[in-house]
Amino acid sequence: TLGKFFQNLGIQFSEEGVFDAKNGDSCPSGAGAMKVYVNDKELQAPNFLYYIPRDGDFIRIEFS
Repeated sequence: TLGKFFQNLGIQFSEEGVFDAKNGDSCPSGAGAMKVYVNDKELQAPNFLYYIPRDGDFIRIEFS
């Protein structure tokens, strides 16, 4: 799963944020929030943690 992938890399990735950035942290656009997209479709938390990547997927993680 996407969650296990990040866990195996030792990268903090959860419903609350990615790396050291947490939902609600300050960013240029105001209070930041993490969003995860697969093939330009937004996945909602916690579903993105359990997403099984497939060949050809384009996964985008944003914090803004």
